[in-house]
Amino acid sequence: MKTRNSLRVESLESRAMLTTLFVESGAVGGDGSANAPFGSIQEAVDAAAANPGDDTVMIGAGVYEENVEIEESDALTLKGQGNVVIRHPEIDVDGGDEPDDIIDAEGDVTFQNLNLEGLLIGDDLGGRGIDAKDGSFTLINVSVTGTDGDAVRFRDFGSLDIRNSTFSSLDADGMDIEDGGSVRISNTDASDNDDEGLEVDRVDLIEVVGGSFLGNGDDGIDIDSASVVRVVNVVSEGNGGNGFQAEAETIDMDVTLIGSRLNDNDENGVQVVEDGASVVQLTLIGNLSTNNVEAAFDIDISGSTKSKGNKASGNGDDSIP
Repeated sequence: MKTRNSLRVESLESRAMLTTLFVESGAVGGDGSANAPFGSIQEAVDAAAANPGDDTVMIGAGVYEENVEIEESDALTLKGQGNVVIRHPEIDVDGGDEPDDIIDAEGDVTFQNLNLEGLLIGDDLGGRGIDAKDGSFTLINVSVTGTDGDAVRFRDFGSLDIRNSTFSSLDADGMDIEDGGSVRISNTDASDNDDEGLEVDRVDLIEVVGGSFLGNGDDGIDIDSASVVRVVNVVSEGNGGNGFQAEAETIDMDVTLIGSRLNDNDENGVQVVEDGASVVQLTLIGNLSTNNVEAAFDIDISGSTKSKGNKASGNGDDSIP
């Protein structure tokens, strides 16, 4: 039986395992303490990986031109203080160099208050803002712009939580999410991407609440094979494909779309279809779909549809299910 003193020792040991490291742009020769910060984010990430237990890296305001690789067995938080810009270093494109991902991450990582900038090359050379896998991830107040690859990609994850963030890629998707557990996205903007604003494939649950998906080259929101889909109060307008698309390919789906605006898209406002699996239940409540080139609501499913309070006008087909 553990005594009160032994529990106190364990508590102190656990607290000792929690480490905060500091980074300041331009610092030299520091040890990561508040008074002698590291000069690069990678230095702090490497020190965190060598330290058992959860770590927080506090990044001071400034510009950091670097590519960051994270392999962390414990939880890691990268938290910006003030205006933090992580910019891809310059490369010799004429010499055949191609951009890397700005941040590669494995493990349980939280990204907070960070701005990531690609090179604005625009030649489909690759290189993502964040490429993360094999963990659970949280993004809060993160922006990614100017990448040739996806602004962010997440694969093989347990959970993913994205809040109050913005994503824009020159040649790919804003958010590319594949093969994971639960996904929750709130008050996030994925606009002016060359491909989809949000592309999701093979997850257990995807919930999108609030946010805008505007002017993307293909669909604003494209969700394929997710067991539960819930999209509420989003704006998806002016996209080159559908405003919202859900397709059952390998997983039977339950799809809910509520209170959203799906207007001025080059294909359908809403498209829900099947291709190998079933949409068991579709719920459409209080959505507005106007001035889309094809249909307001293109629905072709074997399951049941609940439709209430939806409006359509000015579409190629104004039918409401």
